[in-house]
Amino acid sequence: MAWWAGCAGAAADSDANFVLFGEFGDSHAVWQGLLDHGVLVREVGPPGWLRVSIGTPAEMGAFRGALAEVLDGAHGGAAR
Repeated sequence: MAWWAGCAGAAADSDANFVLFGEFGDSHAVWQGLLDHGVLVREVGPPGWLRVSIGTPAEMGAFRGALAEVLDGAHGGAAR
């Protein structure tokens, strides 16, 4: 998720099949926005963070596209 760091996001180092990412002002709104786009992430971990499981390149592309839309679209970036 190096691209996420380039967007001023934070991601926890991980050797697992998932990554904690975030520092959102309203992580629940981001979670809901991703769900509305058909992308399921977990709302676990420290406040303001979400967890995404690493998937296929197509799945990760869908996640990345949905996250960009959620942050830049309907929520006006306010969730970040």
